[in-house]
Amino acid sequence: MICGYTHTNNYTEAGKKCSFPILENGSASLVNVRATQEKMDVVVEDFNFEAPSTKAFVKMLNNLKVSERKQLFVLPSSNKAVYLSARNLKGTQMAIASDINTYGIMNAEVLVVTESSLEIINNTLNKTKEA
Repeated sequence: MICGYTHTNNYTEAGKKCSFPILENGSASLVNVRATQEKMDVVVEDFNFEAPSTKAFVKMLNNLKVSERKQLFVLPSSNKAVYLSARNLKGTQMAIASDINTYGIMNAEVLVVTESSLEIINNTLNKTKEA
């Protein structure tokens, strides 16, 4: 499933809604700031490569229509095959969901988040909200 970001706080795909974490503390959230800068966010199903393959990674970028933009891929955990597939590509950065930071998010023109990463980010934000 791929969900595309519109300039609201909802992701949609064929009538289904996908939730994206939004900080509701009275100030502008990162999602809202990214929307005003015409940046693109994409939620994708979890993926894995059995062996490193830059060609397969480039094909995925082309299918997502993000190959010409600076991307940040947020993965749920370290994945050597995916990292090795993407490390030589200009404009492609990798991050682990538990280690993402504001600079990385704002520096990327396209934020590509896997479904499992989204759950990790939501859980982290919920823990922060409760504290």
